[in-house]
Amino acid sequence: MVKCVQFASLTDIIYKTWAGKTVKEYRQFKGLKKENLRDNMTNTELVLNMLAEL
Repeated sequence: MVKCVQFASLTDIIYKTWAGKTVKEYRQFKGLKKENLRDNMTNTELVLNMLAEL
């Protein structure tokens, strides 16, 4: 359980870095419910996310 929380926190930091929003906020921004967020990103969003992960 601790690893899941740590992963979620790191993922939120990555999204905040390039999008200025947490994952939850970005999902709401995109209007997604249960769909995969990455599957609904533009090429630009994917590139920005990959750069932030580096």
